[in-house]
Order: sequence, then C-alpha cells, then structure tokens
Amino acid sequence: MNEPIHLHVSIDSKEEAERLSKFLLEEKLVVCVQISKIHSKYWWKGNIEVAEEYLVIAKTFSDKFPIIVEEIKKQHTYEIPEIIALPIIYSSEEYLEWMRETIY
Repeated sequence: MNEPIHLHVSIDSKEEAERLSKFLLEEKLVVCVQISKIHSKYWWKGNIEVAEEYLVIAKTFSDKFPIIVEEIKKQHTYEIPEIIALPIIYSSEEYLEWMRETIY
C-alpha cells in the first residue's frame, strides 16, 4: 500500500544536506524537505561519539522509499547512514492531495 511517510536522514555537513535535499526534490522522490542542525550522541564501534550533524526531514510516499534508500547509500558519506521512515498517521486531506499531485 502506498502510504505517506516522514523520512529522516542525518548527515555530517550543511553542504551535504543541501545537496541531498536538492537531489531528492529534483528527482521528485520527496515533496518537501526541512533541514535542522542537531547535536548527536551515539554509539559507534564501541565508543560514545558526539557530533554536530544536520537532520534532513522529508515528506514522501512509501513506494518511493526503496529508491530513496538506494540513492542515499550511493551518495552518503557515512558507512551506515541513518535512513528512517515513519508513517504519517494523520494529515489534512488537502495536504495529502498536494503531496500526491506534486510527485505523481
């Protein structure tokens, strides 16, 4: 089933976040992108790491997710990039219609 989703991808620089966002939008894989600077703490190879990152949040549909994952893995600088999709459970019908009209 083709459902609306919220996509989250963390990335190491603003330039890379901008580049990835532009690519996703130009390829009509997403309808909207927001970029936020974040302070991350995480386990990596047995150590707790601390990093300034950028979080790319995008709105799209579940049928686009496999293509998005494939493209992000090709372009991302991290060994194991965070690529997470969350379902959009509720939304106004007008917003969903705008999403559909934008990328289909």
